[in-house]
Amino acid sequence: LLDHSGNIVRFAADFETIYHEGLSELDQGERLDRDIRKEPDEERAPICPQCGYSPFAKRCMACGHERVTRSMVASVPGEMREIVIGGKRYADNALDLYRQCYQYAVENSRPEKRRGRAAHIYRDITGSWPSRSMADAPYADTPVSRAVLNKIRSKNIAFSRATKRVI
Repeated sequence: LLDHSGNIVRFAADFETIYHEGLSELDQGERLDRDIRKEPDEERAPICPQCGYSPFAKRCMACGHERVTRSMVASVPGEMREIVIGGKRYADNALDLYRQCYQYAVENSRPEKRRGRAAHIYRDITGSWPSRSMADAPYADTPVSRAVLNKIRSKNIAFSRATKRVI
């Protein structure tokens, strides 16, 4: 490979990705060429610690050595716990609570609005949206507990009172 214009240094990151990962399809390069590429600094490019090849980015193009980066994400083992808000036990776990919300939506909503309403009810009770795995899981008839039903009714009353004040 002869490179008399220095393009291997300028496009090293793109070349390295294509060299090691290959291509799944050809495109016109709109995504890559939207931003103007900056010329590399005139300082010396990093050298591979294993074989001494230059330029070196994430992986060496000569020997395949890959720089290992330390992950900033720490995983901590968790445990399932009951959903308790204000001293009341709503459900055994988050999935059970979402199933109850979905059952309420089945009984009180049109079919095309059930998933959305169940997700909003779940968010109103817990303060966070249900995970994608909860929303995609199939459900059998789950009885809605008295505590969840009371919470939904209180939220509905608060909503209707807030809309009356606005008008």
